[in-house]
Amino acid sequence: MLVLTATQYLFMRYSLLCSLCCISLFYACGQRAAYFPANTPFKSPAKVGELADKRLDEASGVAPSHIKNDYYWLHNDSGDKARVFLMKRDGSAQGVANFNELVLDCEDIASGIGYLPGTFVYLGDIGDNHAIRANITVYTFDENELFTAAQKEGKIKRYNKTVLTYPDGPRDAETLMIDPVDSLLYIVSKREKNVHIYSAPLKAIFKQSQITLQLHAQIPYTYITSGDIAANGSEVVIKNYDSVYYWKRAAHEPVYKTMQRPALRLPYRKEKQGEGICFTTSNDGFITVSEGKHTPVYFYQRK
Repeated sequence: MLVLTATQYLFMRYSLLCSLCCISLFYACGQRAAYFPANTPFKSPAKVGELADKRLDEASGVAPSHIKNDYYWLHNDSGDKARVFLMKRDGSAQGVANFNELVLDCEDIASGIGYLPGTFVYLGDIGDNHAIRANITVYTFDENELFTAAQKEGKIKRYNKTVLTYPDGPRDAETLMIDPVDSLLYIVSKREKNVHIYSAPLKAIFKQSQITLQLHAQIPYTYITSGDIAANGSEVVIKNYDSVYYWKRAAHEPVYKTMQRPALRLPYRKEKQGEGICFTTSNDGFITVSEGKHTPVYFYQRK
């Protein structure tokens, strides 16, 4: 199997021309979920703002701040600098934090607990459209330090860089989630007919520079572009360009077991290229964001 270094991958990355016109036909088949039941726990979406920062033109992931309510972390898709944006729920720009790395294809961001005290932000450089990267990378930031750097439009110098390898070969992924119950980092692959669920212990993310992910399961969903686990660990959502899938987690149940049960398909307003989803810190609902300049922020309030 062909695998490339980071430098080689940069040259290959831009040769891909994605044809989204046929994607919906591809992933509309075989999704195992209830179809818009009346008892969904969330209301229909409400537009609560637009992404105001003109530099944030390919928002690919979103995660809630755990130190300031209704603030959110975001990042651009491939081709951008190594940086993380901060916004309020209404989309108003609150700053950006830069860091000194060569990122290839950042696809999702998550926030929550870590192995050390405090809260942390995890940026996943995990995209691999051609499935040729020898490894992927997760950057971990102390949230207080990242918040200070973002508000000053400055640079954060202290962070962890963890190189991850799949046990079954390179693949594309756009979903990164933090499980606060079992202290695990989860990655869900994107392009397979049945996407793969992987994890790594948060202790290893903080202590080791290189990790081989553990493969747990394959589930019958495809083209998954983002996901999140609620701050209390009780709920899971993932999405593709057409749908949002939701699970209520049972007590003492691993997330990968939760996600093997049939999902509840939630009402979803299709976006220009909707890739980001996260629960709010207060868990009063979830928000979605899309690539494109000044795209809407949608809030799905809990009933």
